[in-house]
Amino acid sequence: MSIKPIQKYRPLFRQLMLVLMGSLCLFLVVLFQRTPTVAQSGIQSAVVAEIVDGSQVFIQNQQARVNDVAGLGQRVRTGQARTQLVFNTGAVARLAPNSSLTVGQKCARLQRGTLLINGVANGCTNSVATGVRGTTYLLEVDENDQTQVKVLEGEVTISKPDPLAAPEVPIVPPTPSLAPTPAPTPSKSPAPTKSVRTKSTPKPTVKPASSPTPNPSPLPAPPSPAPPQLPGGEQRSLDQPIVLSSGQKALIPPGANPVIGQMTQQEFEQILKGVLFNGYSVQIPGLSEVKNSFSQLFPGIPFPIDIPGLSVPGIPGIPGIPFF
Repeated sequence: MSIKPIQKYRPLFRQLMLVLMGSLCLFLVVLFQRTPTVAQSGIQSAVVAEIVDGSQVFIQNQQARVNDVAGLGQRVRTGQARTQLVFNTGAVARLAPNSSLTVGQKCARLQRGTLLINGVANGCTNSVATGVRGTTYLLEVDENDQTQVKVLEGEVTISKPDPLAAPEVPIVPPTPSLAPTPAPTPSKSPAPTKSVRTKSTPKPTVKPASSPTPNPSPLPAPPSPAPPQLPGGEQRSLDQPIVLSSGQKALIPPGANPVIGQMTQQEFEQILKGVLFNGYSVQIPGLSEVKNSFSQLFPGIPFPIDIPGLSVPGIPGIPGIPFF
């Protein structure tokens, strides 16, 4: 068999390969150019990906199910249950029990409870706004409207909140049913009775002796609120954004400057063993980065939770192409 026919089509194969490689490069360029656009467009929606420990997850006070979508300005609330959300930016969020957030274009606004965010999604409360480039951190709001930010991995920038960051869609309560009120039944009035006058001896009136009225003492001024307490923390001003690194936390009372501190090993482990990580069918995508952060912060301490193995999808077979 002569090899001349093969050599004859070799330039054609070379041109075909160049066309395929050029198309692949163009596809990758378009893909990487479109990816930041999705992140920069902000949070537009959140999909309910998983519900754990019951069914008390609500969107605008309507019970939610897996794959339900919360749109811009809508509120997601949990009772005794907890849930995992996936934002349109690709970021993953988890709401602890008794928590509530509003889907906002600039941020996911947490009204109360605890929120875990992994990925490109800014969070905010009434006291602080966060800025991220893809990381894992916690937002907490207690009953006193006090905010805490805890960074498990990466960096988070905190700044003054934007009051227009997350306009809410008003929740319209259900209209109560109006039942007809029964007409009042007429009642018979009793017969009038004759009054009998009796003679009575008037008693002399005695005026009490007047006593001098003491001047009221001025009320004590209300005590000024105590500054936030964070062992080993440093109070900073939010006039300029503050960058928090892995293992750092911030305590921000309403209307006050934050106090920046460092998480302890026990505090970090308590988060990893708590309701934001345990019980879900799939762990968050950035768990390996959280483990690396934990190992750097606490050398020699084993990571307290297991990391499931990553399954790599198989690559379909490619027909044989001659190499040159």
